[in-house]
Amino acid sequence: MGDQLEGFLHHVTGLEDAERMREIRNSCRQFMTRNTLEISFDEQKMWFLTLENTTRPYLLAVDVAGQPKVGYGLIRRIDDRYWISGGLLPEWRRKGLGKRLFADLARIINVVEKKTCWLEVRASNTLAQRLYQSLGFEFVSISIEPSVTWTMKRGR
Repeated sequence: MGDQLEGFLHHVTGLEDAERMREIRNSCRQFMTRNTLEISFDEQKMWFLTLENTTRPYLLAVDVAGQPKVGYGLIRRIDDRYWISGGLLPEWRRKGLGKRLFADLARIINVVEKKTCWLEVRASNTLAQRLYQSLGFEFVSISIEPSVTWTMKRGR
């Protein structure tokens, strides 16, 4: 799995990476479908130190040669479903990186794990919906709590 993603997705392996992930996540929280509160360093540290093997966090880098980490992605297994989420720093949006991020996260689940990939997106976020549809995600359902949200899936 790692060879295909080297230089783009970087597995979060230490507290420094977890802190960078927190910074990026906090800058993306207005797009999230769940809890949008800012996460403190101590909260992120506790999350990282107690991380279960059902969650795989990644940082997104522009390329191998020491480029900045500009986004994050998360794969979570909840019961028998694999869910993805992620975001980019504002200055890196609308450059094709989100498409690459979500395509690679979905590929890990669809190809490596051989499972269906799930995600949630705010009903008001039509740009993200179009992005996910361009990657082969299809609409499954809509919920209204905690916000109006689409559930989408790709694969099997």
